[in-house]
Amino acid sequence: MAKTFDKPFVFKRFSLTHRRCAMKIGTDGVLLGSWSWTAEPKNVLDVGCGSALISLMLAQRYSQAMVDGIDIDAPALEDACENITNSPWKDRVRAFRGNVLTYSFEKKYDLIVCSPPFYVEGTHSPSGQRDAARHANSMPMDFFAHKCSQILSEKGHVCIIYPTVSKEEVVFCFYQSGLYLCDITYVKDNENASLKRVMMRFSRENIIKPNENTLCIREKDGHWSERYTSMMQDFHPDEKLK
Repeated sequence: MAKTFDKPFVFKRFSLTHRRCAMKIGTDGVLLGSWSWTAEPKNVLDVGCGSALISLMLAQRYSQAMVDGIDIDAPALEDACENITNSPWKDRVRAFRGNVLTYSFEKKYDLIVCSPPFYVEGTHSPSGQRDAARHANSMPMDFFAHKCSQILSEKGHVCIIYPTVSKEEVVFCFYQSGLYLCDITYVKDNENASLKRVMMRFSRENIIKPNENTLCIREKDGHWSERYTSMMQDFHPDEKLK
């Protein structure tokens, strides 16, 4: 039986539909939304916002922030707009269609967050919509880093999640654009698993030694790790963290 996505994804303070999005709600987005941070941002940008998952997580965390979500995919924006309208923060969050690389933004952002497309190898799926959401061809990292440098406020931060094997390339692209790595968290499913993803935070400050750590999502017995539970406690319902 084919998997359906008609049932809302329920968080503590909001719920999401993702039935029209090419890329469904998953661990990468939830992790990045809970991990991303900067000091009391006024303006936040969620790049490739999809269902508005990260937009709403950040609107919940930063009660004074105005949050913009941008996506090239019209069906995803239908989900995003519906989710925003049904959220407690519809007066502070908006989603609009556009390509972040070419869009003319009218303001600077204190926090830019993106779970970007990163698949560059293998065959493409029959769905052009899903390919655009998954493949790096739709948003080359060097162009994205340059755009971030243009629209980031002086003391702002960029937070992204990427496959660990691409870390050096990503860091170099941001360095070339005048943005420097200040925090890095490696992600793996458990202590015995290989490193899967890496979350990186960039700023204009050239920090000699970035903060570095590793997050294990689960313990050896399969239960959520203490750190993961702590990260998710404001978002996931308590029963999901047991």
